Amino acid sequence: MITSPSPYLILVFFVPMDYKLDLILFSTASTILIASRTLKEMEKALIQMEHLEEKDFDRAIALDNMLHHAIVQETKLPRLVKSWSDLNYGNVIRYYEGSPDRKAAARRQYPIHEKLFQVCCTGKCPEICQAIMDHYMLAIHRRMAEQGISEKAFQFPADLAL
Repeated sequence: MITSPSPYLILVFFVPMDYKLDLILFSTASTILIASRTLKEMEKALIQMEHLEEKDFDRAIALDNMLHHAIVQETKLPRLVKSWSDLNYGNVIRYYEGSPDRKAAARRQYPIHEKLFQVCCTGKCPEICQAIMDHYMLAIHRRMAEQGISEKAFQFPADLAL
């Protein structure tokens, strides 16, 4: 648990998933104010994701990192931001290992991130936290289905609760 200098983002913890450390933000308030510069950075990445094609696979990875980096920066915790940035190679590896269908991987970027962006715009903390969790769990469930692994046979919890 880390206390954030941001008055809205109180608790932060990492969840290791798919070779990547991902960030979940919690707040004691029911609403949070995400800075307009953060939302603009997210939107900038989102706009570029809208028309990704198979040939844009590497760009899809960069845009994914750009959007998530904006969220991580919102914590205003320099060491946390540096740690997240230093571990981005895990996200790159995850994309290359877990995306045999590059066309599908590129095309799914916009809809899944657009949903996350829209929820972040609301400022409703419980919904934002749930949307972030759902966003990461999509990849877990998709990979399990691709590998023919049932949740019952999987030895780890596939549905993490907030």
